[in-house]
Amino acid sequence: MGTPSEMGTMKIILLNKTTDSRLAEIRSEMQTLGAPVIQCFELEDGKYMATEGSHRLTAAKELGLTPILDVIDKFDKDDPDTEKFYADARRRESKGLVLEFEDA
Repeated sequence: MGTPSEMGTMKIILLNKTTDSRLAEIRSEMQTLGAPVIQCFELEDGKYMATEGSHRLTAAKELGLTPILDVIDKFDKDDPDTEKFYADARRRESKGLVLEFEDA
């Protein structure tokens, strides 16, 4: 698991879109609980792909919190086994499902 200070600027690709009603609920909870811990995969191009927490990541961004990333694995861009994963990451990013967090 990495800490934000070890990573600098983080670009995190979200799993899916958020809904306003759920986002409001999560934002309210995070005002008390603080920054979330999010499981993700590290991509070679300096980005991370979240496996969960689209609402928590969006709420953290809105509240000025930096999430803590629990990196499950790092994917090699040239590995044929992860080619489909990278294509999915690019597709999600092209749809605007990416957030950038600055080091606290």
